[in-house]
Amino acid sequence: MLWDYNDQSAPVRWAPPLFDVIAPKTSWTELHIFNEGGHYTFRENPEQFNRVVTGFCQHVDTTVSV
Repeated sequence: MLWDYNDQSAPVRWAPPLFDVIAPKTSWTELHIFNEGGHYTFRENPEQFNRVVTGFCQHVDTTVSV
């Protein structure tokens, strides 16, 4: 899950409860909260966004068998 701390449409306080619902159902769940962003992390913090998503995908690719 990616969340922006300053998102007006989805307050950061909603992130942990949602994570608590998702995490028990999959072993590769992560929560990342970006400090300086509104609603569009991929636009507002593209380097951080790409680093987190790339790292997650590389990890999942090596740990999940299909």
